[in-house]
Amino acid sequence: MTASIDRTSPATLPDAHAMGYSQISSCLPGTMLFISGQVAWTPEGSTPPESLQEQTRLAMSNVIKALESKNATAANITSMRMYLVNPTQADFYSAAP
Repeated sequence: MTASIDRTSPATLPDAHAMGYSQISSCLPGTMLFISGQVAWTPEGSTPPESLQEQTRLAMSNVIKALESKNATAANITSMRMYLVNPTQADFYSAAP
């Protein structure tokens, strides 16, 4: 049995191939997905929102779109890392939506 790697970048996410990587890699045979770091980018390349809250919403929306492109849901996530750059105390205490 030969394992292979399927690399994709769904049209619902920013074009990662143009930047030299893929949004999703899946190991075949099997069903493990490795989704690349999602940030506050849109497929259209619009300017990211200013607030941490809106950036987080957009990045998490991209995670969901990546999962959906492979017929998976948030319930299938087994591990996730989040990195913040230059957060302020106010970012953590802003009002919830």
